[in-house]
Amino acid sequence: MNREEHVAIFNDHTLTLLRSATHDLSWLMSRGYTTLASLKLVGDRYGLHREARAAVKRAACSDQSLQKRSQREVTCLDQVRGKTVWIDGFNVLITVERALRGDPILLCRDGVMRDIAGIHGTYRRGPHTSAAFQLIHQTLHQLGIRQTRWLFDRPVSNSGRMAEQARAYGEAEVVRDPDHDLKHAPNHILVLSGDGEVIENTEAWFNGLAKVITHEHFPTDPWIIKLS
Repeated sequence: MNREEHVAIFNDHTLTLLRSATHDLSWLMSRGYTTLASLKLVGDRYGLHREARAAVKRAACSDQSLQKRSQREVTCLDQVRGKTVWIDGFNVLITVERALRGDPILLCRDGVMRDIAGIHGTYRRGPHTSAAFQLIHQTLHQLGIRQTRWLFDRPVSNSGRMAEQARAYGEAEVVRDPDHDLKHAPNHILVLSGDGEVIENTEAWFNGLAKVITHEHFPTDPWIIKLS
C-alpha cells in the first residue's frame, strides 16, 4: 500500500473507530470468543475494510494474554544490560524496515510495536534493510546487550542471505521454526520479538522494538499509530 492508502485508513476520524474496534475485539476475546468470529462481528459493526481489520487484529489481545505478556516482560534496563538476546529475525527486521520506509507502525494493546502486514512466506531485501540492521544493532549495543543471536525462518525465501548479513552484527542461524526456539529459550536469555504468541510463551522478553523505533533514532519521525 502507498502512503495515500494508509492515510485513508489512519486519519483522525478513522482512528477513533479503530481504537473502539480494538477495545471491543479485546473484550470479546477476553470472554472466550474466537478471534475470527469476533473480528467479523467488530469489523462489520464499524464498517472496517480488510486492511483496517488486519490492523485491529494485530493490535488487540485478550486480558489473559495481556497479563501473561506483562508477567514475562523485563522492563528494567539494568536487567537487560549484559544479557544475551535472541532475535525473531524477520519479525523484528521487517518491522524496523517498514518504519524506516515511512509506513504506519501500530502501538498495540500490549505495548509492542507491530507493522500492519507481517510476512507471508516471501521476503526480499529492500533499500532500508542495511539501515534496519544497523539501527537494531546500535540500539542494542547502547542498551548494553552482551550478545545477539538472530533466528531466521528456513521456509521464508532469502533467509540464508539475511542470516549471512546478520552475522556482521552477531550470531545468526536459519532454523525450521524460530517461534519454537524462542518460546523455549533458556530463562537467562532475553527474547526480542513482536509476535504475541512468542512473547506470551517465552520465559523472558523485552520490548526492544519500542527502543529502536523512536524519534531520536529516525531521520524523520516514525509514523506510530496508537491503537491501545
